Amino acid sequence: MAHTTLSGSSSAEPPDGSTVCVGIQFTETMRGHFSTAVLDDYQRADEKARQDNSSCEFTLTVTSGDLDRMLADPSHAAKLSGTVTVPVLDPQPLTVIRGEFNLFVRSPDYVNARLMCYRMLLASGSRTKFYFDGFKVARDDPGFDLWSDTTTLYITIFRGEDSQAPILGRGILQSCPRTSCISSPPSVPPMRPISWRA
Repeated sequence: MAHTTLSGSSSAEPPDGSTVCVGIQFTETMRGHFSTAVLDDYQRADEKARQDNSSCEFTLTVTSGDLDRMLADPSHAAKLSGTVTVPVLDPQPLTVIRGEFNLFVRSPDYVNARLMCYRMLLASGSRTKFYFDGFKVARDDPGFDLWSDTTTLYITIFRGEDSQAPILGRGILQSCPRTSCISSPPSVPPMRPISWRA
């Protein structure tokens, strides 16, 4: 993912005084490894997948029509679209038929951090369904940068349509160096660091 700080004012005030919401869209590619042999630990799954040369990657487009709300409200989900390739599950790319992305989600497992969550329902060409659940850990450290601090995604894939289905495997993906980011409208003011302390 590109080293981009996602921030700044997300509304522009037109001459009539009404508020215009600013949306954002970016495309992200991540690559790594996924194991069906280790179901209970991300690091061990990653190590096993590397030994087995079992890869996983995706290219996803994240779209939100209201940047301010996405930054301020962890329950406000942006949409995910794209494909996920997991050869151990299917030789062809899996299509995202429904996907959500949430910023700064609280978790009791990460007291001094927030999570960036990726949840997707995937389908193969033969209509087999898979549920993808992934998260990045965003820590509120000095010099925090939304992208550079969150290059690692921990993933779990289930055989079915939600996280109650049987677990197929786990893995770890890493951000690729290039991610395109488009804000709309283009006249977004200069960016400022994000803080979630409240």
